[in-house]
Amino acid sequence: MNASRLLLLVSCLLVSAAACAQTLTCSSDDMARHFCRANTSNGVQMIHQRSGSPCTQGYSWGYDNGGIWVDHGCRADFSLGGGGSISSQEAQRSCKNTAGERLPSVPLAYISVYRGSDTGDGNYMINFHAQPPNNRVSSGFCIIAKNGQLLRFQFDPNAGPNQGGGGGSSGGNSAQDAMRSCKNTVSSRMPNVPLAYIHINQASPVAGGYMVNFQAPNLNGFCNVYRNQPVQVWSGGRKLQ
Repeated sequence: MNASRLLLLVSCLLVSAAACAQTLTCSSDDMARHFCRANTSNGVQMIHQRSGSPCTQGYSWGYDNGGIWVDHGCRADFSLGGGGSISSQEAQRSCKNTAGERLPSVPLAYISVYRGSDTGDGNYMINFHAQPPNNRVSSGFCIIAKNGQLLRFQFDPNAGPNQGGGGGSSGGNSAQDAMRSCKNTVSSRMPNVPLAYIHINQASPVAGGYMVNFQAPNLNGFCNVYRNQPVQVWSGGRKLQ
């Protein structure tokens, strides 16, 4: 048995047969971003790093509906459909790296992340907070699937690099929209409290919208979030104006 057949056999013993049959190598040998077209509908998992440069999901590799991208010198073998689930720590690292890409002037050391409540469909919700010295604060959140795919990245209203956004009404009809609207509305009631210190729990469906619980310094309660209506914030049995 020649060396290449032996290497293939060993590789197949290390991963599932399905993953072995659907393995793709994607390379960023020139340190630039490259795209490898592939069917990623069943998820992607890095199974072997070939480069000396680190391959970190969300920073130097990732994927979308059209294929896999690599950057910053990453070269690795990827399993298509091998999937698996990433840990919450990996989801936080992916969100932090993505925030770093969207905020190129902010060193990663000044970007903190923490895990919020998982979304109703089983994905990770990760909050981030960037506070560089002598610069404006940015914050927001990522929604990351269990297979590692970045589903959504969004800056909080008036907290992104372009100071866009604005909150106070539901603006959408998903559980994630309701959670974000509750957080932004509570923040508007507590302007001296950073968004990172306002914790949002799972949105529970109610007639016409969602009820979202929150915890903040010296204030706990819930929001009633209805589509195209102002968010109602309740605490201690009374409605906050």
